[in-house]
Amino acid sequence: MCGIAGYITKKNTIKSDDTIKNMISLIEHRGPDDNGFEKLDIFNFDKGPDMAMGFVRLSILDVSNQGHQPMSDEKGQVFITFNGEVYNAFDYRDELISKGYVFHSHTDTEVVLNLYMEYGLEGMLERINGMFAICIADIRTREVYLIRDRLGVKPLYYYDTSDAFLYASEVKAFYASEYFDNQLNVDAISEHFVFRYVAGKNTLFKNVYNVLPAHYIKISNNGIEEIRYWDIKSSSDRELSVSDYEDLIDKSVKDRMLSDVKLGVQLSGGIDSSIVTACASRYKEDLESYSVIFEDDSYSEKKWMDMVAEKYPIKQHQEYQKIEDFDMEFEKATWFLDTPLNHPNSIGIYNMCSIAKKNDVKVLLTGEGADEVFGGYRRYASFLTAQKYKLLSEISSRLRGTKLSSSKSYEEKFISTGAFVKEDELKKLIPGGSWDEAINTRRDMYKESCEGRDRFSKALNYELKTYLVDILNRQDKMSMAASLETRVPFLNYKLIEKVRSQKTSGLVRASLIDKKKYSHMKYTKIPLKKVSEKLFGTEFTYRPKQGFGYPLRSIYLSLKYKNHVESVLLPELKKCEFINYKEVDRLWSCRDKISNDELESLWVVLSFAQWHYLFMGSKERVINFKDRIEIIR
Repeated sequence: MCGIAGYITKKNTIKSDDTIKNMISLIEHRGPDDNGFEKLDIFNFDKGPDMAMGFVRLSILDVSNQGHQPMSDEKGQVFITFNGEVYNAFDYRDELISKGYVFHSHTDTEVVLNLYMEYGLEGMLERINGMFAICIADIRTREVYLIRDRLGVKPLYYYDTSDAFLYASEVKAFYASEYFDNQLNVDAISEHFVFRYVAGKNTLFKNVYNVLPAHYIKISNNGIEEIRYWDIKSSSDRELSVSDYEDLIDKSVKDRMLSDVKLGVQLSGGIDSSIVTACASRYKEDLESYSVIFEDDSYSEKKWMDMVAEKYPIKQHQEYQKIEDFDMEFEKATWFLDTPLNHPNSIGIYNMCSIAKKNDVKVLLTGEGADEVFGGYRRYASFLTAQKYKLLSEISSRLRGTKLSSSKSYEEKFISTGAFVKEDELKKLIPGGSWDEAINTRRDMYKESCEGRDRFSKALNYELKTYLVDILNRQDKMSMAASLETRVPFLNYKLIEKVRSQKTSGLVRASLIDKKKYSHMKYTKIPLKKVSEKLFGTEFTYRPKQGFGYPLRSIYLSLKYKNHVESVLLPELKKCEFINYKEVDRLWSCRDKISNDELESLWVVLSFAQWHYLFMGSKERVINFKDRIEIIR
């Protein structure tokens, strides 16, 4: 697990090392163990190097200096920087040795490099299973490749101008380049405020793009080409049993325990992380778990964490969250994330990983991704219910004072289930905001989403390419902020292909929900709950889904956060002409009595303000904030 950054000049020769050094310095939290860079003559625009490749290393496999990057082949013609882990890399080591390749390390990076040398890019990608963001510079063909893993576990960004092409694991690295102009992407504002993130290629930064999951960017003298190398396909024609699901998860967990450093688990108390913990405890006797909790029982799942620890031989580390420190944590987390905080619990993930790092842990397994793969969100069952019982849904909607539009298509209705801000609320906050503009990109992504066995399967595949990617971005950035790697066993692409081979009625079903008995819990994420029931019992499995909530009202009323909002964030929002400041001021002034939906709307606005203050001001503010974090640490 590491960080990569670099740039290609289009007109001039690279003369100084300062830019690439400063770029990797801004992301050194991703890899404090080692760093390096190379200057290469790739495109022959002029005599001298025109590309700089940079790297920071968090040593996980082969912690010796032999894992130093950028790494090259024997002849120095192909260079690679690699962020992530390939869990099946060593399956190919003997085969490559038999073909004459000499290995100087025990890293997966060297295996990936030699697979590229032997089989080419497509052949390499067909063979590897893992999480990765890779840059390969091939001097022989004068081509550069930027590659992102199939599900988007590892982030990778690029910025293209007439003078230079920049890329990095985190956008903040671009601030060290004279070629970068930090401007707001005004076309993405409506989408961000409705969904709390921007889906697909676009970001809140103008001209900054994501390399999409399961894609690579090819850069050559002919320009830039974007190519998809994988999409979900069915890989099973039979119905999977509970034992089949457990075996698939168990193998995925076991594969992700490959490490030369201390490894633990994130334990939230939910069934996903608990299943991962149970499987991991089978292969590691001294397994340790890490959790953050609140003293308020309504936000705490400590009871369920303790049940897991009683049943399986793990050592727990739990730490209480302190609301009074939220203001500084809010700033730090925003700087690390590069985007407005989508959820307050991003801070909890950062704190959890920081606790683990203090205990010398460098790798944590997490249950992230299970809800998107298996259909775990209540809104999925609610959506299917609304489709199945349309008349009842319409009556219920009218009684609640809302109105369902029967003219909306199936896909648009499903896309809308992921919205955090309703159409009328968007207009209050951003008078010029557009609901259609907010979901336009998502309509296209839904239509492009791979086909499923039924209509709802296609909807779940759309979720894998939108909401899941944003959640993974949070998981990556918050863990790497603590210089720690997290691994996601539920996002083994082979497991996902097996799950998507099943009828979605076996994952999620419509139900007339009895809130008191929580009967809806039996109609979402069905296979995982059957596995959980086998491992932990009925009471543990079929309780209300709690998630990882934060007490927003208490945070807003805390003195230190109040001072931060009123001295920094509200003045920042006044500068944003597209925001209705009067509505923001009303929400803030009435924060002790506004509704829960309004609390969430206020969160979206304040998190945007924090991001805007840090990233849309002077470039020096972003660069200097790094020193501030180091002092606090």
